[in-house]
Amino acid sequence: MSDEPLGILVAEDNPLIAMDVTVVVEECGCVVIGPVRDTVDAARVLDDSRPDGALVDIHLQDGAAWSLVEELTTRNIPFILTSGSDRRTVPEAWAAAAFLAKPFMPEDLREALGQIGVSGCPTDAA
Repeated sequence: MSDEPLGILVAEDNPLIAMDVTVVVEECGCVVIGPVRDTVDAARVLDDSRPDGALVDIHLQDGAAWSLVEELTTRNIPFILTSGSDRRTVPEAWAAAAFLAKPFMPEDLREALGQIGVSGCPTDAA
């Protein structure tokens, strides 16, 4: 087992959300790959690296992110889908994928990261 931190690709076109996601992912002991704002940049990242997981806004700057999700699926990279739209907009092929409706809380993201194999996230227990 490697002591290297997990790399999580963040594909999110809203800079404020990307910043918030980055904070939580790093708090969980992971390295953020990106963030990227569109599928073109995400494809470049996938050509250059092998993330351990991904968080993907289904509506990126250049349109729907389904080509990215398909590539993640092909490469067996677990992912979390995020959207301000209803979960029913997710195609049947990915209906069982981890999903976060925006806006989401940091604890919801931590839980979703756990669903894709990230352990070690802090809890909000007081």
